Amino acid sequence: MTFIREVRTKSGIYLHEVRSVRKNGKVVQEYVRSIGKKGSRGEVIPSKWERLKVDGVLMHGNLIPLKLVSEELGLGEVLDEWTAGKGADILALVFAHCIDPISLNRIQKFLCKVDVEYVGIGEVKTSTLRRDLDRLTESERAIHLIEEELFQKVLELYPIDPSSIFYDITSIYFNGSSCKLAKLGQNSQHIRKPQINVGLVVTQEGGFPVFHRVFDGNVADVKTLEDAARCLHEMKIENCTLIMDRGFYSRGNLTKARELGFEVIAGIPLRGGMRQKAIDAIEYIARAQNRVMLKSGYLYVREIDGEARQFVCLNDKERVSIREARYREIDDAIRLLGEGKAIKKGLRKYIIEENGSWVPDQKAIEEAELTDGAYVIMTTRKDLSAGEVIHRYFEKDRIEKAFRTLKSVLSIEPVRSWLKGQVKAHIFVCYLAYLIFSVIEWKMIQAKIDLSAMNVLEELESAYKVVLSDPVAERRWDKIVTFSKKQESILKALGYKDV
Repeated sequence: MTFIREVRTKSGIYLHEVRSVRKNGKVVQEYVRSIGKKGSRGEVIPSKWERLKVDGVLMHGNLIPLKLVSEELGLGEVLDEWTAGKGADILALVFAHCIDPISLNRIQKFLCKVDVEYVGIGEVKTSTLRRDLDRLTESERAIHLIEEELFQKVLELYPIDPSSIFYDITSIYFNGSSCKLAKLGQNSQHIRKPQINVGLVVTQEGGFPVFHRVFDGNVADVKTLEDAARCLHEMKIENCTLIMDRGFYSRGNLTKARELGFEVIAGIPLRGGMRQKAIDAIEYIARAQNRVMLKSGYLYVREIDGEARQFVCLNDKERVSIREARYREIDDAIRLLGEGKAIKKGLRKYIIEENGSWVPDQKAIEEAELTDGAYVIMTTRKDLSAGEVIHRYFEKDRIEKAFRTLKSVLSIEPVRSWLKGQVKAHIFVCYLAYLIFSVIEWKMIQAKIDLSAMNVLEELESAYKVVLSDPVAERRWDKIVTFSKKQESILKALGYKDV
């Protein structure tokens, strides 16, 4: 009869198969064969590597940030509360969007490639997951309460200042025309496709998402602000400054925001009397004492009289760029007209016909140039200097970055679902993925590591889990690829203990 004997050496614990035999009247142990080395978790590592089989290679390293952040936020538990314990299934779809954006129908294919044991994901049935998402998104109130709970957790965990927040809206396009939410509407790219509008609120510091809203595609930006301000008020996010682009400015919106307890920093459209005010101020604005330094360069800023504090800003560098781009577009448009082809609608006002030829309308061009690179910004804040107002307003690129991440990295568009509930579920999943990304990037900034969340996942994706088996010993175990120094520094910044 044989048994296993442990032999301790400086290099570790080795396992040998031995048997008891009698020699010279004594019972002694006789070596039969080497089993292997005992691993740190009690697993057996065979000494005969040539007989090993690789049963699988699974994603592991890039799951670590997602698991750490979701556990820190209690994301699974929050989703469990609203889905009768099915939060892990929805979390699987969120993780998939972070690593490799997929449709719901391909979730099983994704799970076959990842270390589901590490992240605690069991069997996920597509039909059940779709039903759970439908139930979750039946009520906008439910989504709002989940986002409110998660944002309160953000405020508890991370020392950010929520006193300034950004609000903006973006258009999400559909490949098809069957969704009732999707409507033809105005958008910055002038694309005529069915669309919905997604409003998003993020913090100035850290760019953490506060909540999102879904609107019909033909709802104007300016009409969505009251809803956003009311939601902030209900979340008891008060005594803060709401920063918004000029597409949301109206006296009605300004009044409503003040009634709900918000200060405002906003762009003002250059129309009518406001445009003339800007033109008058630009003539005297380019002075050394009026300079304000931004990341992209200098702006010239001058405060003017108005109902609230108003500032005319001039970006000389942008002014030149706008003019050169306009000249190129006009030249191309004249060429196309000469060939009998159509041109962009907005360019026709700069071109006239003389003696049978198309030529630039110099008067129209000069009129447009009067406000190139000019902005008017207003605020209800009386305690901020001109420089502080301008800095806060132009940091709104944080929300523009959020939209870029949602579209280019997390694939929020184009939407391939048609049912209202599925559309809202898809956007909500992308929102949760962006929340995880924002926390990862916050941690990288605190650790002075210059990496985006996507770069972090890409850096860690080479740390696979390799599943091995020994058919002779009938044993199976796994091994995680050794982390590099750079990977270790990223994981330490994320709070990972096993490095």
